[in-house]
Amino acid sequence: MPLTVEALLPSAPIHTDDNAGPLVRQLIARKEALSPTWLDAAKRVVKNPKDATAAQTFRAGLSQHTELLALYTQATQRPRCDIGFNYQLGEGLNQGVLTVFSKGATLFTARALLSPDASAAFADIERAARLGNLTAQTPLLTAAVVSSSAHRQARDGHAQLVARFGASPASLKAKLAFAKPPTPEFFFSGEAVLSFITAQKFRRTAYFKDPTLRLLAPVYLPIWERQLVRFWSEVYATLRRYPADSPELLRHLAALEDKWYGKDGESLFQSFTHLPDILVALKGPPLKSAVEKTQSLKPSP
Repeated sequence: MPLTVEALLPSAPIHTDDNAGPLVRQLIARKEALSPTWLDAAKRVVKNPKDATAAQTFRAGLSQHTELLALYTQATQRPRCDIGFNYQLGEGLNQGVLTVFSKGATLFTARALLSPDASAAFADIERAARLGNLTAQTPLLTAAVVSSSAHRQARDGHAQLVARFGASPASLKAKLAFAKPPTPEFFFSGEAVLSFITAQKFRRTAYFKDPTLRLLAPVYLPIWERQLVRFWSEVYATLRRYPADSPELLRHLAALEDKWYGKDGESLFQSFTHLPDILVALKGPPLKSAVEKTQSLKPSP
């Protein structure tokens, strides 16, 4: 069970030329370069390639986003991705920036669906799939959700292109680009570390805005920290006991949620036995639904 940030580091250093992380950071820094109108048009094309208005808007914006797409393309040519998250921020870590991957997948899938050339279209689907692969290398539940979104778009786009152009070496190459996803245990590792770091921050009683919590913090904190270790021990034991794609895993994770998560209107005594939302990775990782997301991360059939 991971307890420290060091547990999240790659087992071996990633060579600079293999790491898409610095390029992704550039994409995050240049988020203003992506027109919301153009992204919306891309989403509409992915949803319905026959939407003439969306297709026209998307095609018109291609020339204005050449550099952005080139940067995305460059990132997809690298097999590894360490985005360089500062996990020491605990609950303050901005995981929302991970949507940069799914946005890129939307753009590539939209361009593929509007392309008159089969080879170019399948190459864009391959790029979208690789963005999903890169996202899944970040050990956080948000990454699992974003990776699932990127792969779903790419997979649906691939099916539409095969129906339109037929199977080919290019379509097979794109299909094989969908990497085997990590296990749910991998995605939960970051959540566990973030919750332990947040618990450490709570040792500064001023962190609690509520005066009652500040007063009770010296009593609560040791109890919560012990509970936190037990909670994650049970989560990891459950993840290892049942197959990653099994209904039994979902059922037992739901039971853990009910056992450990704090509930509205509970008594002072009950609050000692449950974990506060913010301590268990913000609002408490939705164990069952989170694993459902990771189960959807499957290689293209």
